[in-house]
Amino acid sequence: MRFIRQADVQVLLPHNWEEEVLKTKRKIWIKVLRAAREARHAGKTGATLKAAIHKAVQGAINDYSGVWSRAKAALAEASFEKCWYCECKQERSDLHVDHFRPKGRVSGEANHPGYWWLALDWRNFRLACTYCNCVRHDSKTDEVAGKGDKFPLLTPPPRMRQPKDPQDRSKLLDPVIRDDVEKLTYLRNGLPQPKSTDENSEDWDRAEETIDVFHLRETRLKRAREELAIEIEDDFKVADDCYERGDMPSFATIADRLVGRIRLDAKYSTFARVVLGSYRDKEWVERLWSHL
Repeated sequence: MRFIRQADVQVLLPHNWEEEVLKTKRKIWIKVLRAAREARHAGKTGATLKAAIHKAVQGAINDYSGVWSRAKAALAEASFEKCWYCECKQERSDLHVDHFRPKGRVSGEANHPGYWWLALDWRNFRLACTYCNCVRHDSKTDEVAGKGDKFPLLTPPPRMRQPKDPQDRSKLLDPVIRDDVEKLTYLRNGLPQPKSTDENSEDWDRAEETIDVFHLRETRLKRAREELAIEIEDDFKVADDCYERGDMPSFATIADRLVGRIRLDAKYSTFARVVLGSYRDKEWVERLWSHL
């Protein structure tokens, strides 16, 4: 997981984004009002009327899915085409626009209408690969994971059901919150883990939930990270040897490659920084960060 500044996304959105969203919301509510009127004429009241209106809202929102799809380019550019959760570059799958707070329904809560009012709010959009965003099976471990409609909470307050309710608290770490991103770290073998060592802490619990929900231990992802760690460690050893011998031309070549591995546009750069960062007691490694 890497931190994404939402201000970076905002400036990359289509120039007519707000205008298009407003027009779409009007179209949605016209459809909803028409459906509500038809439901009342059909004699529906109470819970059945409410269910009919909710169905109409979801249907109308899905009719205009192309609107949030138009934000995908901005989300991708802000992260250098990487999934915001696992930092893959379409190696596991295509990238999708994920509604962080699910727009249509919430897993485990059959009567919840979903966060329908956030369906067109770009601040609720995250860029996710299929393995992070959709439920998928890991054939090597038999683990089934992926976000889907999951949105576990820390309570209180209770889950929001309408816009005016108090903001609920996500149990999932959010890549647009810097402090959240810093609650995750990695082992050298590519496995993510909570930065907190207190298994009874909220930070540990949130990190574990995030790892599980977004399938961050998936076998291919773990292997890709571990292979990167081996490459970084091999380069470190060669560069350090060149530095100690005074072979500065050779050192500069390897050091430049290491900088490329920890730049934000590099695949799995957060993990790469953890691996190379373990050698920051070396003066020359510490100086690499000044070239980012």
